[in-house]
Amino acid sequence: MKKKGGQSSSDDLSHMLETVHDDLSKMLEESVTEDDMSMSMDFGESSTCESLPQNQAVLELVSKNAATTNLKDPTTSRGKAFQWLTTFKRTLDPCGSPPQTLQLYSLLVFYYATGGSNWTKNDGWLKDENYCSWYGVTCDLEDKVFELTLDKNNLQGTLPQEISLLDTMESFGVYQNALSGTVPNGIVEWTELRLLDLEDNQFTGPAFPDKLSQWSQLESYQVSNNDLTGPMISDFYALPELRKLWVAGNKITGSLPKSLMYSTKLQSLVFYDNMVAGNIPPEIGKLNLTNFLAFNNLMAGTIPEEFYGNTNLVDLRIENNTFSGTISSALGNLVRLQSLRLGDNGFQGTIPTELKSLSNLVILSMNGTSLSGSIPDAFGTFQKLEYADFSNAYFTGQLPRTIFDIPSISALYFNDNFLTGSIPGNYLTSSKLRDLYLSNNRLNGTLPDIKPGQSRDALTELLIDGNEISGQVPASICELVGFTAMERDTGVKRTAGLATRNEQLSIRADHCNAKKKVSCDCCTPCPKSKAS
Repeated sequence: MKKKGGQSSSDDLSHMLETVHDDLSKMLEESVTEDDMSMSMDFGESSTCESLPQNQAVLELVSKNAATTNLKDPTTSRGKAFQWLTTFKRTLDPCGSPPQTLQLYSLLVFYYATGGSNWTKNDGWLKDENYCSWYGVTCDLEDKVFELTLDKNNLQGTLPQEISLLDTMESFGVYQNALSGTVPNGIVEWTELRLLDLEDNQFTGPAFPDKLSQWSQLESYQVSNNDLTGPMISDFYALPELRKLWVAGNKITGSLPKSLMYSTKLQSLVFYDNMVAGNIPPEIGKLNLTNFLAFNNLMAGTIPEEFYGNTNLVDLRIENNTFSGTISSALGNLVRLQSLRLGDNGFQGTIPTELKSLSNLVILSMNGTSLSGSIPDAFGTFQKLEYADFSNAYFTGQLPRTIFDIPSISALYFNDNFLTGSIPGNYLTSSKLRDLYLSNNRLNGTLPDIKPGQSRDALTELLIDGNEISGQVPASICELVGFTAMERDTGVKRTAGLATRNEQLSIRADHCNAKKKVSCDCCTPCPKSKAS
């Protein structure tokens, strides 16, 4: 689409003429009928248009193509827009250029309906009738609006039906505003639409408009984080150009349709935080997804083997559903994964050793499942992993030693399993490690020492309670906190000979139990017993 360049000179709107308003009211009383919301887009001229006064010519044009209820009321968005059209010094001819006049009228109603005077930016709006120079508006060489982008611009109110008059629209974006109400169904007449971005507003009503199949050129449908309802649609066969489907954070029901396979260019499927149920259709394996974000829904069943055909997946999040079955060894095909989150589901069986192929992972979670067996010690080639959560499952065997050598690791959660053996000596290798949760397992031995002077300022929680660990917590660990038993008792801190203090560090061990196994001078204080 070629854009129109250049800026025209602007004339300021001086005032609204009372006499013109009286004339308009009289005409409207004679001519305006009940609300006609058909939006027929009939640009045909009246046979007497040329002979009519400009005010009445505008009235006739608007009444043929848009709703006219409240048009005579200057306190409404329609009335304000119509009054602007008929009082402002204009060069646009409603008889000679009806499409441009209607587009101007549509933008004016939109401006008034969404609180245009309070927008963060409204440069050019209402300054003149050259709407192609108004902030956020882009036109082609024939002055047809094909893009309207007003993201993060403090729009408030509702979208008026009149925006449907912008029938050459290709891109419409009002991301992160405060718009509410339902989305006008007439926008399905934007048959050239490629991008629709309504995310982060307060829209209600159906998540998908009727006749969505008319958007055969649609590439991106983004309506996340609203209050939209209704089921997932089934006519994706009519959307061959679709690349992004973002509908997260609504109240969408139903299940994923098999017809998604016909949107062969679909790359990003994002529908988390909804009420979508059912299984993952095997047909989705025929796509080439990079993102599949389905967490916090009601989905169930197993992950079909075909799904692992999406070898370009970067982000796979299905946590907090009710999926079951085992995790296929084909997981190793997803070598581009950076985020793999399978937690809080009913998965069983073991973690496949092919996990070692996913060395691009940054986030890995398998917590809250029924997975069992040992955690593969398969992290030798991992350099980017920051977060790994294996907690609240049925894992046995020893801690995977190689995971502690990853320089980027900052959070490790192994708590509430059945892990055995001793804590490996490299457990605090990463200088970025913040959380290490080892609680409630069957670990034994003593807590290893660390190198003298080794600073671990990032460490905030070291939890080793609920195990069979015994002995003294090493002084080198206590020096990370910067306290000794005498200091805790007296409140006097010493600094000489200590590594950098980290007073935010919390260490929890079995030092408070009746059958005390661990002696610790710097652990979280034990609760004081009540005086008898």
